[in-house]
Amino acid sequence: MSSLLALLSASFFMSEFQINMGMRFFEIKPNKPLTPQQQRIKSLQTQKQNISKQLKAERDRQKIQRAQQAIQSVVASK
Repeated sequence: MSSLLALLSASFFMSEFQINMGMRFFEIKPNKPLTPQQQRIKSLQTQKQNISKQLKAERDRQKIQRAQQAIQSVVASK
């Protein structure tokens, strides 16, 4: 009885392993080259994201600078 159970679990494991191997094969697909128009759009989107990050960083830097100046003025007034 236990050998039958071991055989069934081994065959289930093998079938699960084969399914996973097949899934991995289908998950990896090469990307098609973009058309020039698609490349331009992708490039502009990347530039937009980078500029947004730079803008946020600059705003944060200025906010920190204003807070540091406020702290210095409070410390100097005491």
